[in-house]
Amino acid sequence: MKAPERQGPWAATVGGWLDHSRTQDLPPEAERAAITATFDTLACALGALEHEAAIGMRKVVEALGGTAEASLIGPGPEITSRPDQSRTMTSASNAILLNGTLIRALDCNDGFLGEGGVGGHPSDNIAVALAFAEATHAAGREYLRAVAVGYELYWRLRHYVFMPGRGYRWDHVSTSGMVSAAIAGLLLGLGPERLGNAVSIGGAQTYSLGEIRAGEISMLKASANAVTAHGGALAALMAREGMTGPDLVFEGKRGLLAALGLSPSDELFDLLTAPIDRWHICDVAMKAYPAVGTSQGAIAATLGLIAQHQLSPADIDSIDVRVPDSPVLRNHISDDSRARPRSRGTADHSFPFLIAVAVEDGDVGLSQFSGDRWLRPSTLALMDKIRLDTDTRLNGHAKNGVPAAVEIRTRSQTLSSGIVGAPGTLENPFTDEQLKQKMRRLAPAFVPTQRLEKIYTHVFELPSLDDVARLSPVLIGA
Repeated sequence: MKAPERQGPWAATVGGWLDHSRTQDLPPEAERAAITATFDTLACALGALEHEAAIGMRKVVEALGGTAEASLIGPGPEITSRPDQSRTMTSASNAILLNGTLIRALDCNDGFLGEGGVGGHPSDNIAVALAFAEATHAAGREYLRAVAVGYELYWRLRHYVFMPGRGYRWDHVSTSGMVSAAIAGLLLGLGPERLGNAVSIGGAQTYSLGEIRAGEISMLKASANAVTAHGGALAALMAREGMTGPDLVFEGKRGLLAALGLSPSDELFDLLTAPIDRWHICDVAMKAYPAVGTSQGAIAATLGLIAQHQLSPADIDSIDVRVPDSPVLRNHISDDSRARPRSRGTADHSFPFLIAVAVEDGDVGLSQFSGDRWLRPSTLALMDKIRLDTDTRLNGHAKNGVPAAVEIRTRSQTLSSGIVGAPGTLENPFTDEQLKQKMRRLAPAFVPTQRLEKIYTHVFELPSLDDVARLSPVLIGA
């Protein structure tokens, strides 16, 4: 992919960069990564069909209405017979609100968990690609390219602009205003000028505060990216109709870079618009457990020790968990709400809770979050025995693997386990069968196995699909 020539304002050149991406065939590894990301994302969405945030957002979308052009991921006929869950189609932009909430609600979708501290969850915006590919009757390969380009833009914005740890207070979903505008714009067939305006409008309007993910975590976390991406999708629709955004949305005196404490430079511009030599969708990590990404290694290590030594909660004197030394993990340790969660959203970010239920149940899945489990006296007593600390010696393994070291002390022995590559990470990627097992684990009992098999077949045949709208029956559960 040849780098686009600089076309004055940065947003205009980003529009040219996006337009150029249409001329580049995806390499096999990037296409494959877009397929597996789609399947993993749908597994997470199915698992959240009964999540309270998704139920609430489904009612919102039902009330909004909208032209029937994109599918709402649904539970199937048994549930959709209820009056408040009868809608199976809506507008492309409104579909993002529900589907994006479903994708994110369980905190089990993929992310850039290590890679230079980029963080965030690019698969949140697969909701945009699914909706607009269906609405425009895009071919499967067009959809997969839009997904891969979206991941690439997400990585670049996170790596070079919305960099973690700089001290500003925007949540990482703010990145998705531009990314969702780009994905929707590509699938709408916008030319370079209108793509630039879509990015400019999305970049000027769609930001979220970091408080979404601080303290006691509310249900908004599940929908935060969906609402931001909805705004970005509207930006693409506005640009399609000829509306323009601010020329200097990146580099202006009151633009994005200034708001984030950055200075425009030729180097930064070149990094954002460089040709795609390595597709960063190939660097994404998936999750085995419905919990914050940084906990995946600690959970895996704990479950391994419990299973190997057949330990029960009564055997435990103390548990020490060590994780890499990073700003994100130091924040986890210092946040008192994580020590005593009072909501599901906080519980899946609480190392003490996650390790405690791993010991009690020998598993960390959806059932561990039912019935206000974080308030159970036996779980609380075990949480008091868990200590979390950082260890710089693990930092060398943090790029690709979400490492952790766990030490369990009993009355008679001390047991240790270290995990460099948690299941699903670049160090230990999922096989296709493990991806299918994840979907089976997450999907509610009322979703028939036949539907899960159809989803697998349809998604892995995307390169030969002539119209993404053919996915609709498996998405809505018809």
